[in-house]
Amino acid sequence: MSNVVSGGTIVPSEFDAPSLEITSPTHVANFATTSNNVTISGLASDASQFSISWANNRGGSGSATGTTNWSASNIPLQSGVNVITITATDQWVNVSTDILNVNYSANDNTLPAVTVTFPANNSTTNNSSIDLKGTATDNLGVVEVSWTNVTTGGGGKAYLSALNATSTNWNVSSQIVAVIDTGIDYTHEDLTASMWKNEDEFAGDSNGDNCAGVCNVDDDADGLIDEDSNECGRNGINSSGQSCTWINDLEQDDDENGYENDIYGYDFGDIPKDADPKDDPEPASFCSGFGAWNFCG
Repeated sequence: MSNVVSGGTIVPSEFDAPSLEITSPTHVANFATTSNNVTISGLASDASQFSISWANNRGGSGSATGTTNWSASNIPLQSGVNVITITATDQWVNVSTDILNVNYSANDNTLPAVTVTFPANNSTTNNSSIDLKGTATDNLGVVEVSWTNVTTGGGGKAYLSALNATSTNWNVSSQIVAVIDTGIDYTHEDLTASMWKNEDEFAGDSNGDNCAGVCNVDDDADGLIDEDSNECGRNGINSSGQSCTWINDLEQDDDENGYENDIYGYDFGDIPKDADPKDDPEPASFCSGFGAWNFCG
């Protein structure tokens, strides 16, 4: 401490910041709660007068009550991590800070809502791919919108215009369109360049290990290793968690999705079913030709 002269009066001055410590709800740096507010308290001291304040990086600030034993009550929280900074400031504007990271996980029983705004419901197209657009809402904030094409098996995540917002726009660009018909000539000169192809599947047992996919590996991450046509895994457990007898009959199923050699899709109409979606006559080739021409030209 030192002294300064102010108007002929000697006034004590200091250069040391106040001491400050958070003691509740925890001594450590991180705290988790399901409540939408938190009360933080602690200890502080200084040789001069001082005050305590708080600020939340997710919004909000205020003053604590008390000094040497202080408390900041009912600080509002946002879903996720809230960085609460407690600041002690003395009369000489020396400051000390302490930080508590509060992770708020709400008990959320409200389902999000998602709407497709483009294209219109039950619309048709001659293109081999389409764009999707829409809106999504949630009472605590939208963190993800995903899409799935149940015909091709494709899927992915949409782009959100605002992350964690209670209402946001989303869009998906150029998704593959499937033509459902009696067959298609995937070798046709007007279609080959635009045909969907399963990049994880190859003709025959491509690695020669006599297993679906790679031996002893869950290639499609469905919980079944080297699964057979009855969805039974090598360990004798099926997709329902029940005991089964593994017969290892899909040695040529490189992507381990249950269908051998499905490079251009699968023909569920033939008896027996097979991986050759060709048919004669081929009306789907005619329908798909419009999509290929529009897509390529």
